[in-house]
Amino acid sequence: VVKRYPRYRNLGLRTIFEAFNDLADSIDFLTNLVVPSKIKYYAFRDPLTDTYNRHFLNEQLKLLRRHREIFPVGILFADIDDLKLINDTLGHKEGDRYIVRMVEVLKASLRGGDRIFRVGGDECVVLIPKANEEIMEKIIKRIKSNLEYVNKEEGLNPPLGISLGYAIWNSPEESFSEVLDKADKAMYAGKKRKSN
Repeated sequence: VVKRYPRYRNLGLRTIFEAFNDLADSIDFLTNLVVPSKIKYYAFRDPLTDTYNRHFLNEQLKLLRRHREIFPVGILFADIDDLKLINDTLGHKEGDRYIVRMVEVLKASLRGGDRIFRVGGDECVVLIPKANEEIMEKIIKRIKSNLEYVNKEEGLNPPLGISLGYAIWNSPEESFSEVLDKADKAMYAGKKRKSN
């Protein structure tokens, strides 16, 4: 938006042009500062859960590889049990409510520096810096305890079930995708044990 100024000393026109110029300044502020930050925010966020998305996970991995001091990093994989059944019987709106509840349980169970990323329909990956087996087991114990609390308090029917699996990413040289695959397989093994 280009500012305009009156050519002649007309008081009435000057007031109109000043108002127009104020509007031009506002539009300039919005387009140069507010809008880009909003676009950046939504580019990296999942709108349903307000967690980070898969795109931001990829960005974070580049950053993590430059910071050896945060390794080893725990990779936690989580997803909801029987979400398809919930969607088919109760509807997708209710299925979304279960996804939001799962993320709330995860958030309540994690430490301040841990990050949740929604990478699929009901699949979340959590990055846990400076982790080891003991820390991961403590977090999983907290998740199970918080899950029990949510089911008791909200009376969810069917109850919210979350399958969890983890692996430790020991160093930046190790393949992240291979470690993630281990966490994914551990999660599916846990899911299979529940169904037997």
